Amino acid sequence: METYEDTLDNGPETATKMFSAKDIPEIVRIFEEADVDGSGALDMEEFCEAMQKLYYAVTTEELTVLHMKIDTNCDGTVDIEELLDFLRIQYFPSLDSFAICGSSSKTMVLVASPRPCISKLSKAFFKSTLDGEFFTCVDYSPTVGFLVTGGTDGLLRVWFPHKTTSCQQVLEGHVQPVTHIVYNPKDRVFVSLSEDKNVRVWSENSWACVQSIEVKDMGRSLISSVYYNIDNNELFLTNSDIAKCIGRGTEVFKDMLTSHENPVCSAVYHSIYKQVVSVCRKGVVTVWDILTGKPVMEFRIMPDEYVGHTAMSFDGALRRLVTVSEDGKVRLWNSNNGLDLGVLPVSIHKKVTGIVCIDNRVFVSGRNSKIIYDLDIEGHKNRILKHDYLNGVSSMDVHGSTLVTASSNGNIIIWNTNNAEALYWLNTSHSLRIYQISEKDQDHRETLRVKKGKKREVQGTERGSEHKKSTALTQDKTHVNSNPLVICLKTREASVDTATLLTSRQGYIYAWTLTSEGGLLGKFKAVNDDDAVITTMSTDVNDQILLIGDTDRQAEHSGLEYHTLKLDIGLPHKQIPDSSDFLTSFILALNTGTPQGCMLSPLLFTLYTHYCSTRNGENSTVKL
Repeated sequence: METYEDTLDNGPETATKMFSAKDIPEIVRIFEEADVDGSGALDMEEFCEAMQKLYYAVTTEELTVLHMKIDTNCDGTVDIEELLDFLRIQYFPSLDSFAICGSSSKTMVLVASPRPCISKLSKAFFKSTLDGEFFTCVDYSPTVGFLVTGGTDGLLRVWFPHKTTSCQQVLEGHVQPVTHIVYNPKDRVFVSLSEDKNVRVWSENSWACVQSIEVKDMGRSLISSVYYNIDNNELFLTNSDIAKCIGRGTEVFKDMLTSHENPVCSAVYHSIYKQVVSVCRKGVVTVWDILTGKPVMEFRIMPDEYVGHTAMSFDGALRRLVTVSEDGKVRLWNSNNGLDLGVLPVSIHKKVTGIVCIDNRVFVSGRNSKIIYDLDIEGHKNRILKHDYLNGVSSMDVHGSTLVTASSNGNIIIWNTNNAEALYWLNTSHSLRIYQISEKDQDHRETLRVKKGKKREVQGTERGSEHKKSTALTQDKTHVNSNPLVICLKTREASVDTATLLTSRQGYIYAWTLTSEGGLLGKFKAVNDDDAVITTMSTDVNDQILLIGDTDRQAEHSGLEYHTLKLDIGLPHKQIPDSSDFLTSFILALNTGTPQGCMLSPLLFTLYTHYCSTRNGENSTVKL
């Protein structure tokens, strides 16, 4: 006979190895004990320590990933409601109770929320008659005070919450097992779904079926999850292939999506979830599984009529997605569920050229602007960084607590993000050295003031508002800089003989050390054609492979060309000759034209199937 000890079978893989229905009271008790600061939630350390009291075989690494997934509002903590929602245990606020269906669908238990003064939890057990399986899913209507459950026999049953012996009514219509039930309090209807992809809408007033919909073009896979957008009356269904949508004013998606319907303008990688998050010019964000190349979820960050560029990055803890669109708003999101976490009280009036994060700080730069916004995600202290050497920031990256900014005039400034001081500058066409910035040039910092009002615009202080014209620290008038790029090798510690910064200029890659005694360690030509312009750079997670993209500015129609470079250990200063072409590297080029299908295919194909080496045996390769 099935009892309250039935194991939950509808949660994530890690969770099902841990949680069972009988554990719910113990989990609640452990949560209360572990919450030593009385905040009502557990941080990472508290969560891991508490869960390992119940599940000693689960590793800290597994619990860390679980904590990040459960933390839906990305505040760094998990409360009991987030945990139960993650396991898809139904919580009904009006009943102050949790509904848990047994793994065999023969029983259901309604558990009252624990109270400090009562040690024993109140529980109501519902049991199927004979060999029936009445409890595959459940939802509750606070309006009429009924529970509605679905069964494997295709029937819906209506129950009083505290009358467990028999149901009040049986609703016929489905011919296959019912898998999902959701309630719409706005229209006061229940929506049910069966295994044969039949959707039925039931009125709670008459308990009559008012609509039946057959979902098509979703393949043979069972529907794994359902989301009901009550405001738009849209029902989203997901199986192993793709999410579908049906409802008034909407259409069922015809084909499985493999890419965005509009041009992609930004993409970031989540190293823990092994996912890529991309956004198109319509403001639609798609989360991709990097192993399968398939989308796992999609959400919109801008209104339907929006068309424009969006820049984005993950915060330092990889919990929140930070986006900046052409409306100037800096928004925070949970990329796991598309939850809007808020808008920072700033307005970026330039097209964003760079957005990077260190811990809880976000740095944003704009086109043709010498301003770098230094923003606190928590909203405590926002600043503006300026410098006379900057003239439109074209690229940014971080290494530890160091911020590296590249200007369109060829100057590169290195900042200390703790005190917002400019530390060093360099220019590839001016010198092989890194120069320290003097004390007299350290006054270009401003504190942001937020105007009260609907627009919440940001104003700078009057201090340091006057600046002389930005200039390049070089007399080289021969070449026109093509917006230099920077990328930091974050896995490496900064030292005088270790390359931790790569910069690009006129088809060459330069390797630098980020120390006061440092300078240029090496350079090599990274493109095949003299007229090619490097437009993007990236490295693998171990900083051993460099991937660049370039275009031929002389060609009328040129596709993006990818190059992968396998490099060796950085060279010390004494090995650098005076010649401008002292290193060469064989380049493996993969011309993709306009990318089609999965956006990662060219990159993964190149990285996983080729080993790059020098063309001439007398030359060396450098691993950066």
